[in-house]
Amino acid sequence: MNGMVVGMALAFTLALPMGAAVAADAMAKEETDVYDSQSANGNVIATLREGTMVDLGACGGTWCAIVAGPGKGGFVRAVAMNMNPGSMSKRQKAAAYPREVKVLSDVDIYEQRGGGGRVIGILRQGTTTLLRQCSSDNWCPVSGGWVWGDFLAR
Repeated sequence: MNGMVVGMALAFTLALPMGAAVAADAMAKEETDVYDSQSANGNVIATLREGTMVDLGACGGTWCAIVAGPGKGGFVRAVAMNMNPGSMSKRQKAAAYPREVKVLSDVDIYEQRGGGGRVIGILRQGTTTLLRQCSSDNWCPVSGGWVWGDFLAR
């Protein structure tokens, strides 16, 4: 029963509505389970609703790694995902293809958008990072967390 509740909680956090502001390069074509390994014999840890946008990791064989937020990832069957950039909106395309940007000043990386949670790292002035698309409130997803957009040369 506890596993079921955990699974439902994870499903809620992973199941974002279509059009939600998530840097993404794939969309669930149908409701599909997310597994903890690249096997249908693995544990189901969440369910993606049709239209859920996710970051797509490496695909191998019939499975793809996905990330739906910091610490929220797993594996899905490749056939359940729409990975055709031609079918994505202009905004989704901009979010799907990262570009390299310069860090203007030292900036903390937070585990949650909005400066919530703990600081999990730092980007140093003069370095570069890959940036997809910042949210309307100026928080930008970077590898592993979120930074305030004023510190990046966009």
